[in-house]
Amino acid sequence: IMRANTVLEHLDNGVITDNDLKNRMKGELEFLRGFYHFTLLRFFGGVPVITKTLSAEEALGVPRNSVSEVYSSVISDFEDAISLLPDNPSEVGKVTKDVARGLLASVYLTRSAPKNGIDGPGQESNDYNKVIELVNQITPRPWVANYADIFSYVNENNTDILFDVELINQIGMGSSYPGDLLGE
Repeated sequence: IMRANTVLEHLDNGVITDNDLKNRMKGELEFLRGFYHFTLLRFFGGVPVITKTLSAEEALGVPRNSVSEVYSSVISDFEDAISLLPDNPSEVGKVTKDVARGLLASVYLTRSAPKNGIDGPGQESNDYNKVIELVNQITPRPWVANYADIFSYVNENNTDILFDVELINQIGMGSSYPGDLLGE
């Protein structure tokens, strides 16, 4: 979240002059910030919503926001991302409108869940029509015929994957997946 905020604050400093690239980057960063806030909300409920860079001293004084305030920030970030991101990826692993729509649908679905007596991710918001609307906007794609192939290491970036984290397997960078450890 801090890194996304830092780059967002410096996008308009004139270093990137290509407006399409700048908008795509802004969309990607807002998507990531929304994704991380949503992930925190699902684990911890109300968390501090941080949308600007803070010093260490400032960060210590940031209180938790309510669950509804976190949802408002997450939804805003995803909606902004949808408006800025391209329809099709320029390269593998880049976020697109469909990815942001899919995650925003997940946000609305999670928020629609029962409260279960706590102020957690389920808010009984009944946003099911928004979920259906967003899912229907996602570009249809062919299904992978064999279910197990969806998760195969030799079938990465298949048509059933809407969003995943790309790992870089280089010395000193990224991470390895189990297939690397087994020599596959």
